[in-house]
Formats: sequence, structure tokens, C-alpha cells
Amino acid sequence: MNRSKIEWCDHTLNIVTGCRHGCEYCYARTMSLRFSGNVKLNITRVDKYRKDEGGYVLDNPFIGENGKQIIYPFGFEPTMHRYRFDTLDKLKMGQNIFVGAMADLFGDWVPDAWIDKVFQCCMEHPQHNYLFLTKKHGEICRLRYASGWGEYVLRNIDNKGR
Repeated sequence: MNRSKIEWCDHTLNIVTGCRHGCEYCYARTMSLRFSGNVKLNITRVDKYRKDEGGYVLDNPFIGENGKQIIYPFGFEPTMHRYRFDTLDKLKMGQNIFVGAMADLFGDWVPDAWIDKVFQCCMEHPQHNYLFLTKKHGEICRLRYASGWGEYVLRNIDNKGR
């Protein structure tokens, strides 16, 4: 989790990263490619990750051959960073947390199980406010009732076709 310079949030939490919308001017895509290292090499290091229906899964930080962490080892491909689930434990006082700043958590390619795990993590830390940004607001509506966290989610939808 990172302290944020975004004026409307205190921290960003990116348990899931990556997106397949392909937006031309995507800030997150640009940043992920900047911090991905050699994606072709990273993909060959199969001992560092596993794949499931949604994409790549990292149980531990991906450490490059130089001994440094590679933040987005698969570029902007959907990735579940399981080792980030405990990062909220470090924040005691209520904060505004932007969840999925480097992804569209509700994209069609994200498995419901990934979304449920992120929401479970948030519900375990109710002292914080969580902010989500998505182009797939219909998915929020569908999932909030199907998953049982409907009461927990408030939504503000900007439907201007951006």
C-alpha cells in the first residue's frame, strides 16, 4: 500500500493490478509498463507465480535477478498480489483508501473470487473508507447483491461515457 498524493485519498491499495480495457490515455498502463522490468523474462520464471482463471497470481513479491522487487512483473496483465492483503493491518486510524488504482477491479476478466477477496479484506478493516473506480458499474450492482456485501457498498456513478 502506498501513501497517495491524490487529494481525495490517503493511500492506494492495489491487491489486483492490470486491465484489458485498452484505453488510449491510461495513466495506470503507462506506470505499470515503467515498473515491469523485462516482462518476457519475468514470464519465464514460473517458480515465482501461478496462473488461474483471472491471470497471474503472486503469493510473494516478485524479486528480479538484481534482487529488487518488480512491482508489475507482467506489465498491465491482470495480477492478484496476494501478499498485499495484510497491508491494511498497518493502518490503525480511519483513512480514505483508493482500491484498485492500477486496475479495473470490476472488469469482465476479473474473477468474482478475486473481487470477493478484496472486499473481504476491506470489510475486515471497517475503520477505513474505500473508494473504487470502474468503467463496469453494472458489475458492482450484480456482485453487491450476489456476494452479500451489498449493504457495505455505496456507489457514485459518473456515467458520462468516459
